[in-house]
Amino acid sequence: MTRFRHALILAGVAFGASALLPPAHASADTIDKFAHALFDSSGDSVGMDVDVEKIAGNTTIDVQWHDVRCERIDTAYVCDYVWRSAFGVPVEHFSFSLTGTTTVAADLPYQELRRHCSTVDEQEECSTAPETSGTTRIEVTWTASGEPTRSEWTDEQGVRRVVKQVDTTVSGSAFDRTYGGAPSYGVVHRVRTVDAS
Repeated sequence: MTRFRHALILAGVAFGASALLPPAHASADTIDKFAHALFDSSGDSVGMDVDVEKIAGNTTIDVQWHDVRCERIDTAYVCDYVWRSAFGVPVEHFSFSLTGTTTVAADLPYQELRRHCSTVDEQEECSTAPETSGTTRIEVTWTASGEPTRSEWTDEQGVRRVVKQVDTTVSGSAFDRTYGGAPSYGVVHRVRTVDAS
C-alpha cells in the first residue's frame, strides 16, 4: 500500500488503473477489503495516515505519522521533524462495513526518525538523529457518511472486478493522542475479484 494509491482513490480516480488493485488470486472468486484514513488538522502540526487491508484472509496495517514544528529564531528559520512509520503489521481486530462502522485495533511497533534543520540566508543545514523504535496502541473507527458506490470491469485476462466504496468520517487514537474531525477523512472499499474462466 502507498499513500499515492490511496490519494488517487480519495481524489475520485476510483480504481481506474489495475495498479491500484490487489493482484488476482488463484481462487475463482475472492473478496478483499480496504480502509484508509488521513488525519489532519489545520491548527496542529501532527498528522497520521492509516491504511488497512485484508487480502486472502490476512489483515495488516500501515501507519505513517509526522510532527513538523517550525519557528523563526533571530535570523534563522528552524524546523524540527519527527516521522514514525510502521508497515505490514498484523492486526488483532478488524471489523468491516460499507454502511455502518469499520474498526481496527493493533499493538503497533514503529520506527522513529528525527531531523533538525536551520535555514539562514537561504542556506539550509540539517542534522538527523539515529533511528529509534517504539510501540503504541492504535485504534481507528470509520463511519460511513453516505451510500456506497459501485463499479465493475473486466481486464485483459478475463478477470472481473466489482468494487464498492463509501466515504467516511474517521476518529482514532495512537501515540498518546486522539485524532478526528475536519479536515480528517477516510474511505473504505471492497473488491470482489471473479475469474471469468
